Amino acid sequence: MGFGTQWNHIGSNTLDIEVKPQSKQSDLLGDFTLTSHLDTQETKANKPVNLIVTIEGKGSLENFEYPKYEIDGVTVYSDEAKRETSVLGGELHSKYSKSFAFISEEDFSIPERSFTALKPGEDTLKTLTVKKYDVGIKKSVKTEMPAQTQQTHSVVQSDTEQATKEKKELTVEPKTVQSGLSWWMLALAFVLGGLSVEILRYLPKGLSKKSFSDDEALKILYAHISEDSAVEEMVRKLYAKKRGDKTVQIDKKALKQMLERLV
Repeated sequence: MGFGTQWNHIGSNTLDIEVKPQSKQSDLLGDFTLTSHLDTQETKANKPVNLIVTIEGKGSLENFEYPKYEIDGVTVYSDEAKRETSVLGGELHSKYSKSFAFISEEDFSIPERSFTALKPGEDTLKTLTVKKYDVGIKKSVKTEMPAQTQQTHSVVQSDTEQATKEKKELTVEPKTVQSGLSWWMLALAFVLGGLSVEILRYLPKGLSKKSFSDDEALKILYAHISEDSAVEEMVRKLYAKKRGDKTVQIDKKALKQMLERLV
């Protein structure tokens, strides 16, 4: 008994699909809401201020990109946007979130941002707004002594210096020195000095250099993220670790070498 392949032709009617243009141009197509949160509006110089922007609702956000912030005198860092998509009740739902860190030595403002959204089947544009934020930088307070206190302080200091001077003048050095002890004391000092030099020669070089905390490292590296992609990647990891991401692995040796190269 032989086997063979029999081909059958199956056809379907041609379908014409009409795609209607949007009634109005918009940044987003769907029914969305926007929320923004700034963790503080007052901070110390060179301490980051963090802004989180979230857009969610019915529709697709796959092609949406939040524009960068460019503010004079302010270093701005942003992470990769997070996108989530799901189907609920036969409808597409999306969520988009992006965070920014702003670092400055002076007061600054984060400008307002607005986006338009058009809900399918409607002819009215909805405006989604990230409001303007004014951020104040705390100045270091330098206290000055009142004039009367300064004068009193000067008088006390003068009296103290005079007493010290008189004490030095009255001090009489002993005329006799135990010469029998001087030779071995000098020899011991010489030996200890030599040992110290030898020990320092065999210590790892890194031990003699300053160590930095994660916050200090962020402060130093933020100013150089536009100069080196490796620095930018390290800042990204440090910032993620600061936010509590325990999956981040940081090469301590590479971080230390990077900091020593920049400071």
